[in-house]
Parts: sequence; structure tokens; C-alpha cells
Amino acid sequence: MKLKSLNYKKKNILMSYIAISPWLIGFAVFFAFPLLFSIVLSFLKWSFNGSTFIWLDNYKEALFNDGDFWYSLGVTLGYGAISIPFTILFSFLLSLLINQKVKGIGFFRMVYFLPVVAASDVVVAKIGPEIFSRMVNVNVTLESFGIQLSQNMQNFISLFSTMLTLGLWRVGIQMLIFLAGLQSIDPQVYEAAEIDGASWWKSLWSITIPLLGPFTIINIVFTVIESFTNVFTIARVLAQGRSVTPFFMDYVYRLSFEEYRLGYGAAVSWIFLIIVISVVLLVYYYSQRYLIPTQRGE
Repeated sequence: MKLKSLNYKKKNILMSYIAISPWLIGFAVFFAFPLLFSIVLSFLKWSFNGSTFIWLDNYKEALFNDGDFWYSLGVTLGYGAISIPFTILFSFLLSLLINQKVKGIGFFRMVYFLPVVAASDVVVAKIGPEIFSRMVNVNVTLESFGIQLSQNMQNFISLFSTMLTLGLWRVGIQMLIFLAGLQSIDPQVYEAAEIDGASWWKSLWSITIPLLGPFTIINIVFTVIESFTNVFTIARVLAQGRSVTPFFMDYVYRLSFEEYRLGYGAAVSWIFLIIVISVVLLVYYYSQRYLIPTQRGE
């Protein structure tokens, strides 16, 4: 009896491993191996005719001798510094709107979330400029105030403003996270505040925003990662495939697949990864400190 039970358990374990083997193989081939290989590659001067170990020379060149590295990094960090607050604020306002108990609210929730599930980055980048160019042109607005810019600066501002606008168009995930937080708040808390004479504005600042702290942290961390890593496709499509965008991921693509400096491209990618992880950890630490009510003042 024990032998049969043992064989049955072994069979179950074997079947479990067989069931997850496609995922394990995919993880090993498409994630683990490229990750480890990129670490080794970052210490090489790569060539199709042969490669040599140069240890930390790629990292030293990026940090101390490459102006393009710092320029693209600065543009990407600047884009994140501008887009992240707007994305969080806009998604929060949308969640407040679709949290209302009115007839047909389910339809509006679907409409606001539709760009996330129905439009890929390529579709958004192709259709978005046609829509938003009819609404506002930043360069024309600046010229109306007598501000004259060079053609390169006009192209940069057009790309930057379009990227920000398209980013706001796809805030459905952040909106749903905030909506889940709003619906997790006990209505009796608002009823008690209303009895005490608190206005809607006072309830928003004293109840809603503090209790949404954990959900805000999730949204901030998600948006930080997305704003730093998910701009490549849209920027490339907006630039019509030309490697002229100032964002960091496009800079890495140009190094690796146009100039074939694979070792150097791997090194700057790892530097960027360390920077992104550092930013995420800092954001998470300070968000927990200032957005979680029980941890304020500690």
C-alpha cells in the first residue's frame, strides 16, 4: 500500500513537471540564458571575427567618455519625471469619475480601458498623432508667443509632447488599480465623515487619498518601470523607423543592432537596469514612508 502511494506521488510530481516544462523551457531559453549571456557580453569587445575580454572598459567608457549615453539617459529620466506624475494624477481622476453610481457606468469603464486591450503600442503610435495633431500643436502654440525654435528642437518637442499625450491615453491599468482601491474603502467611513460635517473635498484629502496609499505605491512603481522601458516602440514608430529618437532604449538599439557594438550595448543596458532598479527602490521606500498612513511620522 505504501509502495503504491509512493509511486502515485512520484507520478503526480512527474506530471506536474511535465505540465510546467514548456514554461521552464521558455524561461531558460528566452530569459535566463540571454540574461546571463548579456552579463558576459558586457565584459567583451564583441566582433563576429572574434571577441576579447576587456573587463570594465565598456562600463568606464559609458560613464566617463560617452556624451550620448548621458544625453539619452537624461532625456529618458526627464520624460519619466514629467510623465509619471501626470499619469498618476490623470488615472486617479478617471477612477474617481468611473466610481460614481450612475446608469451606464459599466460602458464608460469599458471605453476608458479599451485602449489598453484593443490597441498595441504600434497602433497607438500610428493613430495617435493623427488624432492629437488636430487638437493641439505645441510648436504652433510657442510660435504664437513669439518663441522661435530650430527644426531639431521643434522635432524634439513634437516627439516629447506626443509621447506624453499617448502615455495619458493608455492609463487603463492604473485607473483600474485606483478603482479597486476606491471600492475597497468602507462606505461607512464616508457616512461618518458626512455626519461630522466634512465636505467632499475634505473627505477626499483626509480619507480617500490616505487610504489609497498602498494602491498609489503599486501604480507609481508600475508607471516608473513602464515610463523608462516602454517608450522604445512608440518612439520608433513616431520616428518612422529612423534611429533619431533621444530615448535610452533607442540608443541601446542603435549601439547593438546598427553599429554592432554588442558588448558596449550590453554594458550600457546593465547600467540602465541598475539605475531603474535604484529609482524603483527609492520610489518604493519614500512612497511607503509618506503614503501609508500608519507609517507617517515614524
